[in-house]
Amino acid sequence: RPPRSTPLYSSAASDVYKRQHVLVYVTGGGGGARCNDNNYRGGGGGAGATTIKYIDVSSVNSVNYTYGGGGSYVRNGGRAGSGGTSSFGSYCTASGGSGGYTDNPYEGGRGGDASGGDINLPGGPGSMSHGSNNENVGGMSFWHKAGSHHHNENNGAENTHGQWGSGGGHGYYSQNSYAYGNSNGGAGCVIVWEYT
Repeated sequence: RPPRSTPLYSSAASDVYKRQHVLVYVTGGGGGARCNDNNYRGGGGGAGATTIKYIDVSSVNSVNYTYGGGGSYVRNGGRAGSGGTSSFGSYCTASGGSGGYTDNPYEGGRGGDASGGDINLPGGPGSMSHGSNNENVGGMSFWHKAGSHHHNENNGAENTHGQWGSGGGHGYYSQNSYAYGNSNGGAGCVIVWEYT
């Protein structure tokens, strides 16, 4: 059967899942990017962690699952928003990445942590850009890494959005709305494969 996946909305959601043997992939939300209007400076968001687990649910009536939303970007002040935590019941949990920050301590967001799975993968950290030599700053999730752009004044800058739990990126001219308006972290996900 095809995987059952929650929609990738930017806000958190929850539901109830009822089946038997399952293989689940759980990814936390990505952190947003901090964008500055000067000196190319920006801090990428950390990615959400991913946990993978095979579960015998033949004697279980239902399992609640939740996926975390992506963190929002900030412009010129403060730390960007953190991604939310995703989980599949009490079996396994993946936390979201933290937001980027271009004030002291000048850092990209840290990646999330995972627990309870047969495989637990931390989210990739974001990085900090002080100049034009580094714009590819969003943390990489199990599924995706946000892109960057240097001098793009149209909707091509949307590639800096995080998706599938990746951290938000940024690009040159963050004062351009296409640059800073597309630097949110990607929502997490819960994907469930069914087995007989």
